[in-house]
Amino acid sequence: MLFILCLVQLSMAQISPSGLSNLRTKYLRVTNGIIKIDSLSLVPGTFHILNVLPSQYNLDEVNATLLWINKPVLDSVRIIYRVFPYKL
Repeated sequence: MLFILCLVQLSMAQISPSGLSNLRTKYLRVTNGIIKIDSLSLVPGTFHILNVLPSQYNLDEVNATLLWINKPVLDSVRIIYRVFPYKL
């Protein structure tokens, strides 16, 4: 019985949990104009830019785009968000 449990555990280890998650983390270059974040729609309320207030940008969650109101002085920022499995 223990042997079977070990085999099941090993086979499950082959599946990458990050491939199944809708959580995304990436660095985004700070540029002028509309910035495309992802090809899928963002889950409302899950988008965060580290060390930047939400009042500093406009976010279109359906089209997954961002427009700076006040551009940060950084050349890039780290963003964290979740996506739907499709574009709305």
